Amino acid sequence: MNAVHTYNIIHLDLKPENVLMEDEHSLIPWVTDFGLAASGLSNSFSNSAAGRGTLKYKAPELFRTTKQGGALLIPAADIYSFGILAWEVLTGAVPWADQVDTEIMMSVVNGERPELSDCKNWRAAKDPGVVALIDECLHQDPGDRPSFAAIATRL
Repeated sequence: MNAVHTYNIIHLDLKPENVLMEDEHSLIPWVTDFGLAASGLSNSFSNSAAGRGTLKYKAPELFRTTKQGGALLIPAADIYSFGILAWEVLTGAVPWADQVDTEIMMSVVNGERPELSDCKNWRAAKDPGVVALIDECLHQDPGDRPSFAAIATRL
């Protein structure tokens, strides 16, 4: 994803189904399905691309109303999605599994996050560094989220 962002491309649909592993013995992920991708140099795709995708993984800035200036297509939106994806991979649980779409949207817009500490399937040895990183990826303010380059230096 760091390479994708280097080319000013925003994926906008980062989720487990769009990350494939090279094979069962490898830990090399391949990000797929760039059908909603947009150029980070222009906000011209905001009405179409931001309105689609999987709600559980969409960043709060993608839900901005027309009065708020419309969806904000920035690389930080993919960082938020990565945080939700990482939470799901590490916990083995689906975020907001018991909520319908409108409830998910309101949870995200209101800054609610799935709780890492409460998950019974937590498999990351409760590493405080990993927990802090995921927490940073899920910041409500996109300016407070790390870049993929910064994430790579911490993993």
